[in-house]
Amino acid sequence: MASSTLTFPGQQELTQSVRLAPPNRLLEGESIASKINSDPVSLYIRGTELYTQKNYKEAITTFNKVLKLSPNFAEAHLNRGASFLALGNYSKAIEDFEVALGLKPDFVEAYLNRGASFLGLGNYSKAFEDLESALKLKPDYADAWFNKGAVFEQQGQYEKALLAFDKAIKYQPDNPECWYSRGYSLLHLKRFADSITATERSIQLQDHNYDAWLNLGTAKVCLNQYSDAIDAFDKAIAIESSRPDAWSAKGLPLLYLKRYDDAISAYSQAIELKPELSKAWYNRACAYGLQGDAEKAIQDLGKAIDLYPDWREDAKTEPDFDLVRNNHKFQQLLNNAALSTLKQSSNTDNTVADASDGLNFEQEVWQAYLDSENEREEVYRRLANS
Repeated sequence: MASSTLTFPGQQELTQSVRLAPPNRLLEGESIASKINSDPVSLYIRGTELYTQKNYKEAITTFNKVLKLSPNFAEAHLNRGASFLALGNYSKAIEDFEVALGLKPDFVEAYLNRGASFLGLGNYSKAFEDLESALKLKPDYADAWFNKGAVFEQQGQYEKALLAFDKAIKYQPDNPECWYSRGYSLLHLKRFADSITATERSIQLQDHNYDAWLNLGTAKVCLNQYSDAIDAFDKAIAIESSRPDAWSAKGLPLLYLKRYDDAISAYSQAIELKPELSKAWYNRACAYGLQGDAEKAIQDLGKAIDLYPDWREDAKTEPDFDLVRNNHKFQQLLNNAALSTLKQSSNTDNTVADASDGLNFEQEVWQAYLDSENEREEVYRRLANS
């Protein structure tokens, strides 16, 4: 296959720490509701509840009330900043974290979250500085080690990321996100067996993680464990059937196993969910090519090329098309003919060169993945929302 459908989700978003200040002791029989409009501590508790419920906009409104009553309430600045961070408003988040640090220079959670905000803005040096400050104050701070690993990962420095994730695991050995991230870095280092071990540990701790199952399947394909890979992709699909990447990824091991009809069904589902996913069109064309179905292979290849013209060059040397390569319309398509022109051309015979093994896949699956890396699916899941 010229285009592996192996899909690596983007690294999950950074941890967001919410520091809960102890509430004032309430008098016997007194409810929070009776003080909610006047007591900053009660308002703070309510804002924190809203944050944990992922109602970030209402949390911000509530923390605004807290800070109007008590402008120097450092924890309220932290939590309002965390709410802005959860909404992707990094600049506003940084403003709050800076105020919190001005009030409490040793506020380690504020350094952590400001670093996460800088990373969200792509300012890796500032993010790294804040995480180093957090670790200087608290060397065993697992969240800071985790975020430090994410900084390295975002820059493609997977060896350094791995060391940081290992530190996070040392201090928080049962954190599934730490094991997931370790597996993710190992996957990019092409240490597939080690990646499987780490990812399986993550799944043991939290089995409802779509991305973990997707990465597990990817690593297993790279080790030629095709049936196990299909099982992993099916687990991902069972968790989030509306995402196209696992459907598309599932097609590749099915093709390796020569289960062409099943592969076509998987690619068809991916296309239905994301019609602009050109690699699914291309790979479904390959499946039709392997079946010798020239008409359908040409239609799908034409659509793939319309979406991503570079597929034309890939198709010229793609062994999966050997059974249909001598088809006149196929040759027209490779020679820059528009798909509409092909529909008008006369039907020619589908004589083919002898292909004793029509399924001549590359042994280097990883390189195939890299060739189509530009179309990697984006993952929007934030760790705080998972």
